[in-house]
Formats: sequence, structure tokens, C-alpha cells
Amino acid sequence: VQDRLLASGGKRALSGLVEVDPHWPGHGFTRLPVDVITAFGMMARSLREIFRIKGIPVNEVAISPPDQGRGKVAKRFAKAFFGSDVENLARHLFTVAKERHGEDVNSYLTDPDRFVKSGLKYVVIFDDLVQSGGTLEQAALVYHQQGIPMRAIWFVTVHAVLTPGAKERLEQMGVGGILLTNSTDLCREEYPANARVLDVGRVVAPAVDDISRDHSLRSEFYG
Repeated sequence: VQDRLLASGGKRALSGLVEVDPHWPGHGFTRLPVDVITAFGMMARSLREIFRIKGIPVNEVAISPPDQGRGKVAKRFAKAFFGSDVENLARHLFTVAKERHGEDVNSYLTDPDRFVKSGLKYVVIFDDLVQSGGTLEQAALVYHQQGIPMRAIWFVTVHAVLTPGAKERLEQMGVGGILLTNSTDLCREEYPANARVLDVGRVVAPAVDDISRDHSLRSEFYG
């Protein structure tokens, strides 16, 4: 992609790149300066506002990755979501793990007793990227088996790279809601009908403005 951009405009036209929450950081392979920014803050604020309108108390929410490999990004989102409103962040963080046995994959909650004792009533499953939706679905079922209604489970994902069938799968799960951004080239009708899609330009435009003016990026763009 970088080579095509350089070929189309030359270095004078392309002086740097801005990456939003890269799933696989690629700035080690570029010949151009790269600024990495995050949409976590924007998404966290939007989710808090949705919960406020729906009467969902923040202190009754758990944050979880869909598998153990995404634990760090889920924790970063949890920090943005809760801010200083909870004293013990660890009380609200849980992890789903996977075991593979040949073709079979078993997902399970790593600390089910702690989850039950926490008394938390809502679960936000966070990942930076969704493709088939299968991993999100398995994680949702894990919490559903712990007594959480599907309507009390929410999916939050930055990048929606939806493979065939993913839209229908996400729509049919019956979760409380889905929060995505328009960071990919999907048309609006290609997103799940129950998804709220945030404009990633809300973080890209001001960040690019800061960079073009040689200003330090505002803290809200870092995760």
C-alpha cells in the first residue's frame, strides 16, 4: 500500500502515515514516519453515553477480550471506559480462553467463581478487529452460560473486516448492541443492522491537524 501511495504522489505529497489501532503494527516496515493513534477513547465515551441513556450502571459492567490473546487491548479499553469511576479495575476485567482438540475449540471463562462473586450484570466483549464473528460468538456464549442474558452482552470492535456470513451471525446472536467504527471500506448496509457505527474521522482529522501543525498529539489519541 505504501509503495502505491508513494508512486501516485511522491514523497512530497505523502510525508507520513497515521495508523488507527493497528491489529498488526506495520510501522517497522515503512520508509515513512508513522503516528499510531487510537479510537479507544472515542468508543469508550460513546459506549458510556449509550449505557447512561439505557440506565446501565458503569459499576455493574465487566470488560472481557474474546480470547486470552487480546487481553492487553481489552485492558486498555477498560481503562478508557472506566477512567477514575472504579477503584479496582481488576474487579471488572475477565478473560475467556480457548482449548483446541483437533477440529474442536472449547472456550471457557478462566475464573468463573470470581465472576459469579463479582455480581456484575453486564459484559462488554472488546476486540480491535472482527472478521467472521465466531470468536465473539463463542465468548458471548461463555458468559451466557454464566447466567448473563444475551441482551446484557455488548460487542465493541474498532475494525470490522466482515467475511461472508459475519453480518448475519452478529445480527442473530441477540446481544444488547454492537459498537464499531467505519475504519474499513464497508458500505452502511454491510454492517449488522444492530450495530452503531462511529466515524473514525473524529480521531483521524484532529490528529492529522496536530501533526501538520507540528503540535504534540493530544492525549486522547493515545491508548
